[in-house]
Amino acid sequence: MYLLSSHSISSCCSFLLAPFCSVCDHVVTTTTTRAKKSQFFSFRFIEFRSRARKSRSAKLNPVVKSMMKSQHEPGIRRERILETEVAIVGGGLGGLACAVGLQERGIKTHVFEKATTRRHHSGTAISIAENGITALEGIQLGLSLKMRKVGSDITNLQVTKEYPGKQEEVVEWTKKPGEIFMIPWKMVQYVLAEQLDPQLIHWGHTFHNYRHIEGSNGVEAYFTVDGDEDQSVVVRAKLLVGADGMHSVIRKQMIGDDARYLSLVDWNCIILNPDLRVLKLHKKDQIRCVKFGPTIVGFLSDAGSDYSLWQIRLPDENGELSEAFKSDFHEYGENAKKMRVLKGLAKLKSTFKEADKMSFFKSLEEAINITEAGLVREGKCFDRLPLTSWIDPNSAPVVLIADAAHGMHATPGQGARTAFEDAHQLNLLLDEVFNGPNKDITMEKALKRFDQIRVPRLTKMQSYAAETTYFDKFTPEWVLNLPQGEREKRAYEFAAWISAYPDKMHGDPDSTYWKP
Repeated sequence: MYLLSSHSISSCCSFLLAPFCSVCDHVVTTTTTRAKKSQFFSFRFIEFRSRARKSRSAKLNPVVKSMMKSQHEPGIRRERILETEVAIVGGGLGGLACAVGLQERGIKTHVFEKATTRRHHSGTAISIAENGITALEGIQLGLSLKMRKVGSDITNLQVTKEYPGKQEEVVEWTKKPGEIFMIPWKMVQYVLAEQLDPQLIHWGHTFHNYRHIEGSNGVEAYFTVDGDEDQSVVVRAKLLVGADGMHSVIRKQMIGDDARYLSLVDWNCIILNPDLRVLKLHKKDQIRCVKFGPTIVGFLSDAGSDYSLWQIRLPDENGELSEAFKSDFHEYGENAKKMRVLKGLAKLKSTFKEADKMSFFKSLEEAINITEAGLVREGKCFDRLPLTSWIDPNSAPVVLIADAAHGMHATPGQGARTAFEDAHQLNLLLDEVFNGPNKDITMEKALKRFDQIRVPRLTKMQSYAAETTYFDKFTPEWVLNLPQGEREKRAYEFAAWISAYPDKMHGDPDSTYWKP
């Protein structure tokens, strides 16, 4: 059995000690130049007139072919060859969490990330609740506690409904410390990266393509290195993990589909606000959520590490907001994002007669105004349609996880939490492959089991997350026809089912709407 037992925590809120890899030192050149070996890598200088190289590159896409061609006379380019057991593409939360768990289990793993360094800008914040906490503890004992120390235990959740012409509705929940916490995204990445040997994270590596190594159970992945046009990297692994985000390049090669635009635009930022001395946007350890009609939502929240989060999400059904991105940026430069969110907020306020008396509007406007223009994050909201399998259809040892596999709308708050679930379950299965006594458990069998465990659960979650855009086009007709009381019951049942992770993986048999 690959599932860990769980403990009960109520969930709420929308939103390698292993040795270093072995390295191949190939001599496939007609020159007498030899590369100086480093402790971890060796380089080879290749004359691309080689027939063998020409034959292999003919099977690759044009990007990889051009990567492997010379840009200098007499036609020599440096190529680094790296061999490892697991290669992970993507140094975000899912990819790093997976690497931490594999390192913990002594499985040689390297992470390759396009960005040249960890995220240092303000960015956004995420909430981590029961299923995410359980998964993190399964990845590495004490990992969730390390995050909590730089986050904020949320003890109060306040949801306000502000509909034009209707009475304001306010609902509050009290939470126990440790049930749910907020943390800046950049701090989650920092905590995860700190658990890994720095030599195992390769920043500035852009993934281009992969191919199944014929006659073996391995895979070859091709990268270029930022800032060095003369160097390319070929990674040979027993497994390639695609954790490269919503717009995954690996998924594009594997499946060929694209992310779906959800007709929403989101702006957010975390601002330094120690002890709420700068602005009284919320109470300490509080999340404030306001719904302005069915499709508009705003947040003011304690984000931990002395930061406060502000966020506003506006509808874009006619595409007007997204179509104006380029023209606004051309006209206003780095001030465009801040200008656009203030303009959108002003338009929203105009629909309320007493907007100036509404504390949330005032607090949000103050937060946006003191935010440095270049730090405002603006983006279209996307998701991914559910897949029937996250494994390469041509039997290459390649698997998708996190947003690359099941990118979903943010309202249920399950993006990072389910990425940690993926990492946890994949860790357990790969531990059986590499360290287990049963040699009959092959990589192929483990990946098929991973599909069986994860795909049915996430298919339901992705579909439900799309419903929380509150656009009819993303909601099944039978759900639209439910009475409001039943829709609320369904939402509560969803939260209870998800919180039971890893028990009730595929559904809650005791529920009305989320049965296996």
